[in-house]
Amino acid sequence: MTDSELPKPDLLDLADLYAMDAVSGPERQSIERGLDAADDATVSEFEATVQGVRETLASLSVLDAQGPPAALESRVMRALDDAAETDQETLAITVEPAGGSPQPTTTPVAGVDLV
Repeated sequence: MTDSELPKPDLLDLADLYAMDAVSGPERQSIERGLDAADDATVSEFEATVQGVRETLASLSVLDAQGPPAALESRVMRALDDAAETDQETLAITVEPAGGSPQPTTTPVAGVDLV
């Protein structure tokens, strides 16, 4: 039996795969065209199946969800504070005038408002 001889699946048979995003782009478009042409009862049943599968997957994903490491929040907050302090600092640049000795100067960081 060749691919062209294989029976085409019923639209409702594809609802589970559609709900899990287990179809390619062209397959998704084909299913959606089928839904556009389907009767209201078929569309309602298809949508109910898709919703049920997605709700089941969502509830299963909660079962193995893990929280972030305990120290993560404090590390992130400390990094944000450090970044804010850095934005308010200036760079010390050594300028060597022609024929003179190097002199340190303080120049604002480009694009940083030192309010």
